[in-house]
Amino acid sequence: MKEMKKQFYMRWDEPVFIFVIEAAFFLLGEIMLGVAVFVYGDADSIFPIGTLMAFMAAGFLMLFVEISAVPLCFNLSVSMGAVRRRLVPALFAMSFLDNLLAAAVACLLYPLEQQILRSLYAGIPVEIDFAFLFRLDAVLLGCLAVAAVSALLGAMFLRFGKITSSLLWLLVALGAVSPRIKKLLDSGQDHVFARLFKSCREFSEGGIAAVVIVLSAAMLLAAWILLRRQKVEI
Repeated sequence: MKEMKKQFYMRWDEPVFIFVIEAAFFLLGEIMLGVAVFVYGDADSIFPIGTLMAFMAAGFLMLFVEISAVPLCFNLSVSMGAVRRRLVPALFAMSFLDNLLAAAVACLLYPLEQQILRSLYAGIPVEIDFAFLFRLDAVLLGCLAVAAVSALLGAMFLRFGKITSSLLWLLVALGAVSPRIKKLLDSGQDHVFARLFKSCREFSEGGIAAVVIVLSAAMLLAAWILLRRQKVEI
């Protein structure tokens, strides 16, 4: 608990940053929706773009903020006398709490947008409802997964440096070709992506949750192994 307090004092600005960024993207989404409907007359249907933008901003923000926070907070804390076996779990827990806060802000913005849609866009059909994103089990699993990925990548940045940067750029490149992969999936052809996608669809919700928990635990364990003997770099 003492180490958690230190981490909170060290990273107190992160919750403020999260709230400001999510609110800004939510407001931007509402402005874009208003311009599309009232300026360009695109009123056939609408969807809660403010919630979507806030949710996506929170996900990307937390991932990259926490990746950079792990090396910074680790080096600073250890140089100030923190013990690794208490520090590393505190780093993981703080990242998870940051993710929960980001999700909580998005959960609060979602009903606000629903009220805006009912008040300003009454009679216009809503294409999609993002309520499924805010189920408690989905939120907890998502927060755990983001915390685990950021902990592992942060530890890898600290240990391996530029090699991890190259790996991260590779992941970004794979994300860039994801529309082509989706096109292959929609084509109905028999290929490795179609077989993999079909296998994933056969998992139940409980099975998916179990896979996320196991993979997250494995990534946190790997991050712990990397950090427990890591030298301080100031």
